[in-house]
Amino acid sequence: MSGARTIAGRWARGVTAAAALLAACMAGHAAPPRDAAATDAPQVIFFGSSTTAGTGASRPERRWTTLLARHAGWSEVNEGLPGSTLTDVTGRPAPSGELRWRALAGSGLRPGVVVVMYGANDAIAGVPLGEADAPGTFRHAAASVLRGLRAAFPRAVLVVCTPQPGRRLDRARRAPYDAALADEARAVGAVVVRGDEAFAPEALPRFAADTIHLNDAGHAALAAYVERALLDARVISRPHVAKGAGFGVDGAMMP
Repeated sequence: MSGARTIAGRWARGVTAAAALLAACMAGHAAPPRDAAATDAPQVIFFGSSTTAGTGASRPERRWTTLLARHAGWSEVNEGLPGSTLTDVTGRPAPSGELRWRALAGSGLRPGVVVVMYGANDAIAGVPLGEADAPGTFRHAAASVLRGLRAAFPRAVLVVCTPQPGRRLDRARRAPYDAALADEARAVGAVVVRGDEAFAPEALPRFAADTIHLNDAGHAALAAYVERALLDARVISRPHVAKGAGFGVDGAMMP
């Protein structure tokens, strides 16, 4: 994909009310069956930390990555790891994105899309921003991981999403990290999605499971926001909605 495209959150208010209904509408629905054609579906890798893994959602099929993948008709590979920073920092409980991307590159996977969401734990930990040529800094981690993924998966569309809103992710603390991640994403021609604009901070009481993570309604709101951004960027041509899966414009489960 040539050039970089930044997707603004100008329509986020319209998504918020509709997406907030999704968690309630999903109550009582079991995990939808996989279509027989699912093995032929385009593969998407989601690479990130706890929100990517689905922390805060009541069960895995309600996390934003799974909602988005099913609605887009993708086969999901979820590589979310709670506690992971993008930057390799001594003493962290989970391996960093800087270490993990190499195993992903050697996995033999052939994704059509790679979605990266990282930076929340780096901002909370106060990892130095630094420069792209300074190891141990956030900019260096962002540059090395995104360049590595671009080289490892040259035919994939690379999507970089800044983290979702959160009470511990106030704008003053997170803004430099979001900007650095977006800068390095543009440098490799990635599609940039501003996840920090998925919904207004005032909506956090409805969408937050805790001070960082999203509840079911929050995961649904984030999925709806990212889907619209990828439709605008033509990463998704139209909602696929596999049989028995996905969500409609009003948040209701599709028949």
